[in-house]
Amino acid sequence: MCVTDRSAAADRPLIDLVRAAIAGGADLVQLRQKELGGAELLRLAREAVAAAKEAGGRCRVLINDRLDVALAAKAPGLHLPAEGLPIDPIRPHAPRRFLIGRSVHSLPEARRADQEGADYLLFGPVFETPSKAGLGPPHGPAGLRKVVESVRRPVWAIGGINRETVASIREIPIAGVAAIAAVFGAPDPAAAIRELRSLLGPITRGGPPP
Repeated sequence: MCVTDRSAAADRPLIDLVRAAIAGGADLVQLRQKELGGAELLRLAREAVAAAKEAGGRCRVLINDRLDVALAAKAPGLHLPAEGLPIDPIRPHAPRRFLIGRSVHSLPEARRADQEGADYLLFGPVFETPSKAGLGPPHGPAGLRKVVESVRRPVWAIGGINRETVASIREIPIAGVAAIAAVFGAPDPAAAIRELRSLLGPITRGGPPP
């Protein structure tokens, strides 16, 4: 999973980075642009959804915390923050096979999201990272493993994921990893994704529903 961040993008257009992520083999791209107004975010979301379809539809675009934008853009999913909307009221308004994921930062949060029916959990920070500095100390591989073994839902790891850290979690049965700076801060985002996939090796636990 690639999570967009304008600070990591520098002066490069976000849609170009999204297209690069899709070309590199990302399974999911999460548009997380809190600074954008609704109209601008909707334009970006529509462009990203179109780019994913043009590339064959294997990569799915998720909209962070904006159900209205996700539905208007016909995105295949929504990503919710830990304290975001509850899932039950969303399901009746979403199309079939619409993904709803949840960020979690502790074992209790993971268990709650698991029970409420999130399609996947995004857990972190696993390693030290400036983007998650306000969420407390990193949990490390041991904390990640504990969460994975305590829930039924697929778990994606986030926080400090890069070519140096990914090897230490490759034996944990995660669904995948989520990266921000390691991809969108790289000179060649597509190559960065391919490298991470290669270093991570075969995924040992299924990701979100097909």
